Amino acid sequence: MVASLAGLRVLWMIIVLLCGITDSACGQEVPQVVGLRLEDPEELVCMKDRIISAPEGATFKLRLFGANLNGSWPKVAFAEAADGATGAVGDAPDPCEEESSRLESAFQAKDFIPDEEFSGLLTVKVERGGSGRSLHHLCALSGGRWA
Repeated sequence: MVASLAGLRVLWMIIVLLCGITDSACGQEVPQVVGLRLEDPEELVCMKDRIISAPEGATFKLRLFGANLNGSWPKVAFAEAADGATGAVGDAPDPCEEESSRLESAFQAKDFIPDEEFSGLLTVKVERGGSGRSLHHLCALSGGRWA
């Protein structure tokens, strides 16, 4: 009996240690987006080499893949890259961190419907077109920070 109590005490200490290290081990698990795919594109919407092209006024669906997507909205948004920058390289600011970049983006995430254990459909509306080509980043909120 003493040995089994000692074993339970060790197991309890491991669980407490894991709870202190990571939120996902014990608390409410946050949605994690790990990939996406353009779902049944219509009209002039297409995806090539990881770039989605869509005209003003278009609506399309993205299938998001990840964990903990069922029943909770994965915090995703789009942010326009400043001056045609393709990524946050070196000293260039990450457009996902700027709230105005996310709110004023031509691509607006509308609603998310989880439909499988590890995926769901995100509806995206292209609100406005730009003068020429503009690049947008897909941003996800993770740990209180947009990236």
